[in-house]
Amino acid sequence: MMRIGFVGLGMMGKPMASCLVSSGKYRVIGYDISNENMEAVAELGVDKHSGSLRELAETTDLIILMLPNGDIVKNVVLGGDQEGLINGLKRGSTILDMSSVSPFQTQELSKILAGDGVRLVDAPVSGNVTRARSGQLAVMVGGDAEAIEFVRGPLSAMSRQITHVGPVGSGHAIKSLNNLLSASGLIAAGEVLLIGKKFGLDSQIMLDVLNASTGRNNSTENKIGQFVLSRKFDSGFALNLMAKDLAIALDVANRCGVPSRHSVLTREMVDAANSEEGAGSDHTALIRWLESLSGLELD
Repeated sequence: MMRIGFVGLGMMGKPMASCLVSSGKYRVIGYDISNENMEAVAELGVDKHSGSLRELAETTDLIILMLPNGDIVKNVVLGGDQEGLINGLKRGSTILDMSSVSPFQTQELSKILAGDGVRLVDAPVSGNVTRARSGQLAVMVGGDAEAIEFVRGPLSAMSRQITHVGPVGSGHAIKSLNNLLSASGLIAAGEVLLIGKKFGLDSQIMLDVLNASTGRNNSTENKIGQFVLSRKFDSGFALNLMAKDLAIALDVANRCGVPSRHSVLTREMVDAANSEEGAGSDHTALIRWLESLSGLELD
């Protein structure tokens, strides 16, 4: 049975690790700086690792990362004082980074790891907590073919779709661009509904029309009715993480020299909403911020 070290057991990492255990094919050893997260996954059959990251790497066959940002990924992998993962990884080992980070950071880290004979595969996900629990995530994978085949089994236990998008870093690039497009669609849908509301149209009827017409998008179909009209604002993806992903996407655009006026405005609006809505807000609260600008509330 493959032994998998899973680092990062938060909102998404917890159900993903649980899917690995439920498959019956893997022994999962979890690591998180939060004792609360560690206790929660232990109830799902994940073994708790009480030692160092170096020791976790020494005793597992594969390391999976699900962490908040690229700086944390780098620190966990390279560490210091001999306690990073790199100090315990054997030549030929593989790290599967399922976080959402800059593709340029990923490429840089891959070069460092390659010097020690360690392979890096980036495999960020699309999907919310509900899809993570059911193993229905979509995964976009960057890396060489041999390394990807090695991680395909674990990925299959957590996802419904695995797409090899290119060399290492490619997964993180397309993930940021996907979230840029998603944010743009959410803002556009929110503004359209608020205009219609001011005109006198019913919000649910507008959604029904949009979802039967060419204006539909993922936000009109899967977010606004469920999380905005219900006033729950709890889709399971944080607004500050969306803001982070948009910063990555615009960095990709800038480095590639592609003019992106619409995308720049989208990022500015998401940043403003994130500042106003505050820490811990769900990304669907972006619509609540739009409501505050217009003095209206969708219902």
